[in-house]
Amino acid sequence: MTKRSVGIDVGGTFTDLVSIDDAGLAEARKVLSTPADQSTGVLAALDALGHEPSSLARVVHGTTVATNMLLERTGAKVVLCATEGATDLLDLRRQERAALYDLTRQHPPALVPPERRVAVPERVAPEGETRALSADGATGAAAAALALQPEIVAVALLHAYLDPRHEEFIAKAVHGKSPKMDVVRSCEVLPEIREYERTATTVAEAYLRPGVSKYLAKLAKQLTARGAPPLSVLTSSGGMRLAADAGQSAAALALSGPAGGVVGAAYVARLAGFNEALTIDIGGTSADAGLVLDGEPITESGGDVAGVPIALPRV
Repeated sequence: MTKRSVGIDVGGTFTDLVSIDDAGLAEARKVLSTPADQSTGVLAALDALGHEPSSLARVVHGTTVATNMLLERTGAKVVLCATEGATDLLDLRRQERAALYDLTRQHPPALVPPERRVAVPERVAPEGETRALSADGATGAAAAALALQPEIVAVALLHAYLDPRHEEFIAKAVHGKSPKMDVVRSCEVLPEIREYERTATTVAEAYLRPGVSKYLAKLAKQLTARGAPPLSVLTSSGGMRLAADAGQSAAALALSGPAGGVVGAAYVARLAGFNEALTIDIGGTSADAGLVLDGEPITESGGDVAGVPIALPRV
């Protein structure tokens, strides 16, 4: 039986599918996207292809679910636990002004408003722990966070990339009171220096994870039921992850759709003899620009989506 690799990209207007078989024969299908449930459009594209799911060797999905959630502000209700005295990092950002010489521009609202931020009585400095987190402090922070009735809790403490123990302490305290509550820790999401980027990326992960993981789990289950291979998802860096792993790294999918366009454009540019190119991908929801240097797409560092910086760990 001829095996096929299938790539499916969901845009704001159309869902596009490309199939390549063992002999290199390519087929393309285009169907209308289904914004209420993108998986419906994905399955419709596979139906339009007309081949048995068992003939598929690989299914790779570029998704705008995370992108749209950030653009439309439809993510989860997040409570942020941050170091006492540093709960306003999301508002301070890299600098208070949105544009240094334009006083009329404003930053977009933070994903977590001030009333859903909990101050944690602790501090880790570059030289190490300067204020220990007591059991009462951790329990009190956990209780305050849960009292705000979050869908998910984010924990981003100062210099947690250096010493993650306080974040782990908070997570255990939250789970002690609410075992099923998901806790996203910055020391796991982005264990790197730069407090604003780490906090913003951790909050974005928490904001996106419930919706993204639910969508991917549903789609993967539907494909498996049809006899298709395990679903892979394109990440913002242009790589791939299995759906189960991608659902727990939702922030890494913020540029999933645009990344596919940049990677594809880099390949075409190399074939045409160009090592540098500027790409533009205009979809039904957003317009995305990309850069190709030395024949390679520049996607690995993440970017800003709707004013939210999404950083990716350096590998």
